[in-house]
Amino acid sequence: MAGEVRPPEPSMEKGFFAIKFLRVEAAEDGTLRGTPLPGRPGSPECENANAFYMLPTGKNATPPAAGDVVWVEFR
Repeated sequence: MAGEVRPPEPSMEKGFFAIKFLRVEAAEDGTLRGTPLPGRPGSPECENANAFYMLPTGKNATPPAAGDVVWVEFR
């Protein structure tokens, strides 16, 4: 439309960028702990993964840090 101004990037606050595979195991204190695995989906390094995490991206997204609680899907 004439006079319309569009932002140079999507206006969504957060989106999804990539899949990160994890090895999730029960800790001694009863919590579940996930260890990120190297490699990309389908690579040999990810064969023993039992969960995955969708890495967020966007204007207000920050990568997870050690100790953060994240939602994972078990496979």
